[in-house]
Amino acid sequence: PGRDEVRRGQQETAEKAHAALSVKNAIYIPADDLQLRSMEFRTPYPEDRIHLGTHGLLTLGERFAAALERAWGNNH
Repeated sequence: PGRDEVRRGQQETAEKAHAALSVKNAIYIPADDLQLRSMEFRTPYPEDRIHLGTHGLLTLGERFAAALERAWGNNH
């Protein structure tokens, strides 16, 4: 419960959303399709369907890097 509201708030915070909550330079990085802790091999957290697992975090980091490269270009 509340996950959709949080996601909507995150999306509306992104500068490109042009919403009342938008913040300059804020970027929304989608993560709904990433691997969760409950999906990890031999996980001690089989019920955790909220937090990202190891591979999910690595992929999220790659997405952050790609988004920053697009946003900053070759200026940094």
